[in-house]
Amino acid sequence: MWIKACLTGVLFAVFSTAQSAPIHWTLTGVVFDDGDELAGSFAYDADSNTFSDVAISLIQDSEVSFTYTALFAGGSTAVAFVEAGGSDLTDQGYLQLGFYQFPLTNAGGAISLVDPMDPAASQDGVCLDITCSSVSFGRTVVAGAIIGTPAIVPVPGAAWLFGSAVGLMGAMRRKISS
Repeated sequence: MWIKACLTGVLFAVFSTAQSAPIHWTLTGVVFDDGDELAGSFAYDADSNTFSDVAISLIQDSEVSFTYTALFAGGSTAVAFVEAGGSDLTDQGYLQLGFYQFPLTNAGGAISLVDPMDPAASQDGVCLDITCSSVSFGRTVVAGAIIGTPAIVPVPGAAWLFGSAVGLMGAMRRKISS
């Protein structure tokens, strides 16, 4: 009996591995100090520290001026995007978003882009050289947040397998008891 219980535990441990998916983060109410806005989103996976699906637009006078689509550098507390990437970043738009108070996680939630301890944590500018090692910053974000929505992870087939194993063990236990 003890062996059967151990085997069931092993099966449960093997087939119930956790799954994670990147969190979709959406910019909401993001405004620069000159009134221009940012809108869009990106995906971030905290387990692998990777960004993907970047599409953040700069909106000037109610029209999209350009869209940041490439990751420049990033982590759980700050990220920088450029317009298109490539081998020469000179004169490309540069966007830095800082969220030092509450780092990005796989749990999602709402994180302010305005840091009272560092008002320049979120700002935009222009790359001054090929590698964007120097940036001329222009505007600072004065309002707004990012909202993270966790992806819905489907229940794996292991749940069905585990349920079947439990049912089979119950049937075997009844047979032995009789």
